[in-house]
Amino acid sequence: MDKKKYSLLFGCFLATLLVVGCTNDENTTSRSDNEDANTISKLEQTLQDQQETIVDHENKLTALGEWEQVMNELSLLKESIYYLQNRLDLQEAVINETTNYKTAILNSFDINEESFDINITYKNKVIDEDALNGYRLFESGEGTKEISIKKDVPIWMLENRENQYK
Repeated sequence: MDKKKYSLLFGCFLATLLVVGCTNDENTTSRSDNEDANTISKLEQTLQDQQETIVDHENKLTALGEWEQVMNELSLLKESIYYLQNRLDLQEAVINETTNYKTAILNSFDINEESFDINITYKNKVIDEDALNGYRLFESGEGTKEISIKKDVPIWMLENRENQYK
């Protein structure tokens, strides 16, 4: 019987070790699962943060692209303004070189179906810095004239810019 007792005792001991070993193994597995779940949760949060950062950077790149496009358009507009100003200056120089002009005061005008009739008095312009507009007008020897301009004739009104910025 001693053998039976020892065998039974040895069997109980083995069963106890087996139960204790399984219990410890379950605790270890449970702790390992919890750590893995925490690690996965942290990784998912990091991934989400990185995706938000990517979207933010994509939005900034889009805005930067739009800003660069606006700056390019502004540069083209500046070039166009410069080109048009040069053309305007050239046109003005051509008009000044090819046009004879006289200073006159408009006395009256009449617009009818066939023409535009004006009554003007020719004047001479004399620079006078004491005058309000920087010059004075005196009657010239040409006097007053009645001019009739037909409707199909183009009319140009030129502006004298020499005293414009005084």
